[in-house]
Amino acid sequence: METGKGIVKNFTSLVTADFIVKTIGFAVTVYLARKLDPGDFGVLTFSFSIINYFTYFTDPGLCTYGIRKIAQEPEAVAAHMSDIFTIRLWLTAAAFALAAGLSFFIHQPPLVKFIILAYALSMMPQALNPTWIYQGLQKMELVGAYSIANSLIYSGLIFLFVDGHHQLALIPLFLTAAYFITSASFLWPLLKRYSFYFRKVRLRQAVEAVKTSLPIGVSTFLVAGVNWNLSTTLLGLLSDQAQVGYFAIAMKIALILIGAGVAFGITLLPIFSKYNYSSKPTAEKILFLSQKIISLIGIPLIFGTLATGDYLIRFIFGLKYLNTGPLLNLIIPGAILYILNTVYYAYLISEEKQMENMRISVARTLTLLSASMLLIPAFGARGAAAAYTLSEFLSAVIYVRTIKTSPNPAYDHLALLAKPLIASIAMFFIVYLVPQRLAFLKIPAGVISYTVIILAIKGVTQDEIRKLNGYFKKGRPSKDAANENT
Repeated sequence: METGKGIVKNFTSLVTADFIVKTIGFAVTVYLARKLDPGDFGVLTFSFSIINYFTYFTDPGLCTYGIRKIAQEPEAVAAHMSDIFTIRLWLTAAAFALAAGLSFFIHQPPLVKFIILAYALSMMPQALNPTWIYQGLQKMELVGAYSIANSLIYSGLIFLFVDGHHQLALIPLFLTAAYFITSASFLWPLLKRYSFYFRKVRLRQAVEAVKTSLPIGVSTFLVAGVNWNLSTTLLGLLSDQAQVGYFAIAMKIALILIGAGVAFGITLLPIFSKYNYSSKPTAEKILFLSQKIISLIGIPLIFGTLATGDYLIRFIFGLKYLNTGPLLNLIIPGAILYILNTVYYAYLISEEKQMENMRISVARTLTLLSASMLLIPAFGARGAAAAYTLSEFLSAVIYVRTIKTSPNPAYDHLALLAKPLIASIAMFFIVYLVPQRLAFLKIPAGVISYTVIILAIKGVTQDEIRKLNGYFKKGRPSKDAANENT
């Protein structure tokens, strides 16, 4: 990989793919909404949600474990492929048997039982999804291409063959077909390059791999499976549906940032794994620079939202959603902290501290649950937003206390926050002074003013950008990285 690309190329690939996939998904949702009635959507949603839990069973952190191993030992790709694919196929066969048993015994109409079983079939090709290998090899453009190809195949089948209720049962089968075609297409080049075979994994090896990866899987399930739904569920139970609607709109805006943050964490995981294995000081330097990037972008986003959030809500969603403005102000700091926590998650996993990470994820969920139960009855959606940001803040504090880095006076964390904060406060007042009749100028005024101020006070330097690019070169640490180690 050429100097100057590295993380920017990988990050851009994942963010672009995420945007394209979400756009395709939105188009499919609109099309199906016109062709199916709400009851059909209920059947699909209910069946798919059940299979989602079985899907977590098929990969208890094994793919993340595999990313770390490949990043650390790229010469052993074939062995890691064989081990992880074999164990995943075992787990998938067990999960499919359980799902089939559930579909037989569950008290639902025959159509629902069939669709549950059809969605369960999609776990089979997902078990051979090779994107974790490409992540370990830092080929994120292929990870993004896989997601786009899968979405295009699935959406194409939907648009061509689904025209109403009578094709309802075909939808999960089309999903299975899309996964099968995409997994086979992206796995084939790896099969040609590496000698893949279903090796006989000894029980001790399988137990060790699952034991190591299980805390990663539990963490992922809590953060991605439980926390995302918890606030909405509790709002629906403890408040009214209008509050759920306001909260959902604010979270949809925040998800744009969070999607980029997840892509950033995915990009960093193999890099952290490589350098924590071969050059610990370089890994620490990359962690510090990653925190600085998030501060430089995240802090002005928080202040920019305070200055323009109401205007954006009114312009995009209309006056009836004005109550969403204060929620957005509360949620955006949580979204920025979520991105920071994703980086800390990647760093801890790369250090093989999956148990510590799991404990933090449990604390994160318990904090969100207890704070939501306390705040939602009194403050509704604002309480849910505050609980979300509180849980992310406390998680960040625990992560910082858990991650042990070498003392280095160059890593001044207060200075890391100070200059972006100064520039952001100045930007806020500049944007605030823009009159309402020129509200469309608020965002460009904020971007330009912040950029000028942060460069003027030397919040970021060309030397830092050059060194960061050098760290993310493929292969051995760069000369700059080596110099940092001495």
